[in-house]
Amino acid sequence: MNSLNWIRQSDKFYLNDGSETRVELTLNPAGNSTILLNNRLYTAGRKGVWNPGYFVTENGQEVVTLKYGFWGSKGFISFSGGAVYTCGYNSKGGLKMRFFEGEKELLRYAIGFENKRPVLNFSLTHPTEITTTILLLATFGMIAFYPLFTATAYGDDTADIVLLSAV
Repeated sequence: MNSLNWIRQSDKFYLNDGSETRVELTLNPAGNSTILLNNRLYTAGRKGVWNPGYFVTENGQEVVTLKYGFWGSKGFISFSGGAVYTCGYNSKGGLKMRFFEGEKELLRYAIGFENKRPVLNFSLTHPTEITTTILLLATFGMIAFYPLFTATAYGDDTADIVLLSAV
């Protein structure tokens, strides 16, 4: 199976495939983030307050959107070429965010624990070719999941961390 791994250096995240950096992400949870992928620069961010969605633009044109059903945990990721993927949050057994093509799970983010300290786990969950679409889905996941991870892992509610570490 192909693998990808996020590496953090200062304010940047790099998605590596073992031999090269495939994505450079400058994450800005309070504003727009930048994505460098295949020598192309994208901008990503959130829009909306009560039921926020996410977007990725290139040269001002929206190329990918992520929208959730109102109060729902299932989202739909639409590419400008017409492809649609789904994602969903699940908190049973610890917080997870999973991405699907139809019924096939492609990748997953989760909160894990090493030495009773929270860590962000990312994995490709189905043997697949690492395409631009997979790289964008992985980057979307990092943009959407990382703020949840940091709020849970480093927030003021240590009771949640203790309970999650016991799972």
